[in-house]
Amino acid sequence: MNNEIFWIILLLANFGLILLSYRIFGKTRLFIWVPIAAIVANIQVIQTIHLFGFTAIAFIGVYPTGVLIEILFTTYFLKWIVAAADTPSVYVANIIKSRKYVG
Repeated sequence: MNNEIFWIILLLANFGLILLSYRIFGKTRLFIWVPIAAIVANIQVIQTIHLFGFTAIAFIGVYPTGVLIEILFTTYFLKWIVAAADTPSVYVANIIKSRKYVG
């Protein structure tokens, strides 16, 4: 996959999640998205460089191409799932916290 296509997919996913969180949580809690998105973006850049820079180069020739692609895809996919799950969990924690102290 070209880097440009990969970037566009991540861009659309990010903006889609922003719109979804705006619909669900409103404008006030949308401000939580900014620091989380900045942290996740930095982590994903580092992970992408590590994954495709180190892992792909280090294991070329050691594993067959199909196995190497499975390793890369599985590793990156699992990291993406964790990154996608941390944002809603912060929103839920914020909602629970605000309801606890309001009543």
